[in-house]
Amino acid sequence: MEAARAPKPEHGVEITVNNQPVTVPKHTTGAQIKELAGIPADFQLFVVRGDHEDEITNDENVTVHAKQRFIASSTLDPS
Repeated sequence: MEAARAPKPEHGVEITVNNQPVTVPKHTTGAQIKELAGIPADFQLFVVRGDHEDEITNDENVTVHAKQRFIASSTLDPS
């Protein structure tokens, strides 16, 4: 009889937040990205997609990809 296998630990993925590298779990939330990046919880978080940005809320589940870019801002305008 085979022993039960423990779930594999999730490997980190390096993304950038405000042009700074941050390693986060592949499956994460907006709040966790901000926490790991040292961004205040009340800032807004945006994922950069081509020539536009989409807001990521604190409780939104996100699957990140290596080198993906995010912007955190205290204002509504991420530019």
